[in-house]
Amino acid sequence: MEKDIGSVQRQLAQPVSALAKYKETMVGNRGLLLMFYVELAVFFLGSISGNVGRAVRRIALKPVFRHIGKKVCIGREFFFRRPHRIEIHAGACLGDRITLNVKSADGEIVLGADTQVGSNVIFSCPGGRLEVGEKTSIGRYSRLGSLMGLSVGKHCRIGESSYIVGAGHAISSLDVPIINQPINCKGPNVIGDHVVIGDRVTILDGVSIGAHAVIDSDSLVIHNVPANERVCGAPARPVQEGHTA
Repeated sequence: MEKDIGSVQRQLAQPVSALAKYKETMVGNRGLLLMFYVELAVFFLGSISGNVGRAVRRIALKPVFRHIGKKVCIGREFFFRRPHRIEIHAGACLGDRITLNVKSADGEIVLGADTQVGSNVIFSCPGGRLEVGEKTSIGRYSRLGSLMGLSVGKHCRIGESSYIVGAGHAISSLDVPIINQPINCKGPNVIGDHVVIGDRVTILDGVSIGAHAVIDSDSLVIHNVPANERVCGAPARPVQEGHTA
């Protein structure tokens, strides 16, 4: 699949006012009052620490999100776009400086019940449904992307600084900035239940990983991984019996 340019770039290229462009990228086709409410809530409540800050953010942001469940914890310096396309279910806990970036009208992000997200994690969704199953944990500094869809199963463990690639810009035209070149995507990513992904793992777009698979740290996954298999390396290959990565 190939798209001409990124959705945010398309929005910014529209012949409308700067305020209209900003509103479109932040809250979509919803009203200016909602945009101002979101801006004020983030500005005044974003830096409050501790349980008080997490509780206040949950209460203040609940009306603008599609769904925020009970006992959701939202850390400091929280950033998001198009909150009406985002669901955070009961018991989910998000660390500081989390980004939930829905870039297009057809994108959506769903975090299941009791998910645990470390600090500085980025969810980037220019298209499709980016869904994380219940009781899955994601280590800090990781990035999860979706152009055609990303599904992470239940009870998974994703290590620190790992990257699930949703898409990438082409580099065929040397005289055109990369950000303005077409976006390529080989297909959705599907990760089954009870998968363990180590630290600093990169999983390319279009890759599926079966249930109970294990991806060792520092691996590059470019092919599908069957259920119950352990892989390691760059590119990742099955770990032979008796081999220690």
